Amino acid sequence: MSRPEPIAAPSPFDDAPPAPRAGSLSARARAAVAPAGAAYLSGLNPEQRQAVEATEGPVLVLAGAGTGKTRVLTTRIAHLIATGKARPFDILAVTFTNKAAREMKERIGALVGSVAEGMPWLGTFHSIGTKVLRRHAELVGLIEVRHGTGSFVVSRKPQAPTDRPLVDLIKTEAHRVGEFFEIRRALEGWCVSHAAKVRTQSYLSAMKARLDAMRTLDVTTDEWEENDIGFHMALASATGNPLAVRMMEILREGFSAFYRLKRFIPNREDQRVIWQHHADIYEAVRARDSDAARAAIIAHMDFVEAKLGESVDGLDGSQG
Repeated sequence: MSRPEPIAAPSPFDDAPPAPRAGSLSARARAAVAPAGAAYLSGLNPEQRQAVEATEGPVLVLAGAGTGKTRVLTTRIAHLIATGKARPFDILAVTFTNKAAREMKERIGALVGSVAEGMPWLGTFHSIGTKVLRRHAELVGLIEVRHGTGSFVVSRKPQAPTDRPLVDLIKTEAHRVGEFFEIRRALEGWCVSHAAKVRTQSYLSAMKARLDAMRTLDVTTDEWEENDIGFHMALASATGNPLAVRMMEILREGFSAFYRLKRFIPNREDQRVIWQHHADIYEAVRARDSDAARAAIIAHMDFVEAKLGESVDGLDGSQG
């Protein structure tokens, strides 16, 4: 005799709510704001509807006054949002006046509801431009962010382009010439000090050859410039440090910029003093006297900086 089948107890899940509908939350939200049957399309003529539904690629609408251009634009934006082609904050809509911007937002809101309030890039040229500058002021030099301190300062003037020729930068950034020479003092001060300790006869001979050539040349000639720069390069090479040589090569443009201004300081006394500075540097390196070599190069930098300052001050004067 067979045993009766047990009667199953009622499941506590029999009255559970239905399973969630398919699709992401954002997709269901977009579906909720789209009018049933896309009612916002019903009042459009065929040409207007074609412009609204053309969501791939650019669309140019050419029409006269009162023909429904604004309606097409606002309906197209509503269509992009309602169909999920774009999110409200992905759409850029630019108008000429604040009144037009308000009207567009109201019309879009009437079609798709409150999601129109999430359109930060609907506005006039000026309002959108201001918003971009506020968000990215650091990139265009309006503010300087000091990272790590949580603070910023407003730039008081545009930053000078750094790709201009150095001679032009010297003319417009005269107050920074001192900073350039501070860099030279630091680099060449180390070079002469170290060269005095490790120099070899070959580099010493190269410095002497440049020094002898400068003695007979005029400070206003290209040959003087070539030998002066060559002297400083030989000095850097005498350190045996490739990094020092490379840094000196970078500073060569600064030397050349100085010589572009040399016509403002061409007198024999200046030439005699400058040559003597180089002779003092050479003798100190030859004698392996690091302190004297450093003192000589610093004296040279101080003198050249002062003369360059006079040259820059005269740029607005007798160039004719």
